[in-house]
Amino acid sequence: MNLKQYLSKSSKKFEAFVYSKDLVYKPEKIKIVDNLPKFIRSFFSYNRGVTAITFGRFIFFFDEVTESIVVHELVHVKQYREIGFFKFLYRYVKEYYEKGYRWISFESEAYNIQYEFMGLDKK
Repeated sequence: MNLKQYLSKSSKKFEAFVYSKDLVYKPEKIKIVDNLPKFIRSFFSYNRGVTAITFGRFIFFFDEVTESIVVHELVHVKQYREIGFFKFLYRYVKEYYEKGYRWISFESEAYNIQYEFMGLDKK
């Protein structure tokens, strides 16, 4: 499904938040892939603790699709859009090896916006 289809089924709070944070550009081009084979979903969600991953404008879900995770992943879509696909991947991997996952600047921004959507304090 594409994001435009997802937005049509989501809460008004979600839709308003996504547009207020400028996370969406051409929602019909952002793809949400949640129908991956079970063995792939199991490998990532249970063995790696990964619920979703974003590459460019494609968001792959290994677990349940929730509005808060979509918000988090849309931040990554925006980051890809702003700095470019390869530059994003290079910086992401570099920061991962230098600092660890939770201190990657891209993840910090995504978690802060996700927590804001959920009404939680930023971590």
